[in-house]
Amino acid sequence: MIPIRDDIPSRRPAVGTKILLLVTIGVFLYQLMQQSQGPFVQLPFRCGGVLSAFDANFSLIPALFPDHPLTALTAIFLHGGLWHLVSNMLFLWIFGDNVEDHFGSFGFLFLYLGGGVIASLTQYITSPTSCTPVLGASGAVAAVLGAYLLLYPRARVLMIVPFFFFLNFWLPAPFFLGFWFITQIYNGLSNIGGVAWWAHIGGFLAGVLAVSLLAPPRRPRAPMY
Repeated sequence: MIPIRDDIPSRRPAVGTKILLLVTIGVFLYQLMQQSQGPFVQLPFRCGGVLSAFDANFSLIPALFPDHPLTALTAIFLHGGLWHLVSNMLFLWIFGDNVEDHFGSFGFLFLYLGGGVIASLTQYITSPTSCTPVLGASGAVAAVLGAYLLLYPRARVLMIVPFFFFLNFWLPAPFFLGFWFITQIYNGLSNIGGVAWWAHIGGFLAGVLAVSLLAPPRRPRAPMY
C-alpha cells in the first residue's frame, strides 16, 4: 500500500516542508554528481551518523563522527538510493504540511530536525557498536508522523495498491500510522538488518511527545470531502 494524500487541507503555504524537500533533493543530486569521483561512497561516512562514534556520555558534540561535529543533522539529508529518498519525501509531502500548520514553519523545522537527532540517538542506544552510517530522513519524518497522529485523529489517507491494476481506497490515518508504527517495532525486535528501525521508533515517539508536551492539539478540524 502506498499513501498518496490525506483529506486535511492546509490553511497556509507549507514553506518549511517545501524547503526541507528542496534541500534534501538537492543534497541527493549532489551525491549523484559526486558518484563518479569517489566521494559518493565517502560522503555517508563523513556526514552520516556513525553510531559507534558517540562518546560514553551520549554527547552530540562531538556528535556522530569525530571530525564532523554536525553529523547528527547532516545525516538527515543524506540517502542511500532513489527509493530511500522518494519514500521519505512522499511521507513528508503528505503529512508535513498539516503538522506545519499546527507548529508554524520554525516550530516545524525544530520538530523535524530535533526528531531526526533523537532518532539517531535511539538507534545508538540499541546498536552502540555499529560502524554503519545511519542515513536518511526516516527518523525525522517519523517525528512528523507521530505528531500527525495526535493532531489529526479524524484524518483519512488515500492509499493505492499497485497490482495488475491500481486499487485505491481511503484509510483512517490512525489505522495507517498505527500499523506503520507496529511494523517498525516488529522489525526492530526481529533484528532485521539494513534499516534503522529503532530510529523510526524513536523519531515517532519524539513527535508524539512534542505534541503532548509542547503543542497540544486544538479543536479537531473536520476533513473536507
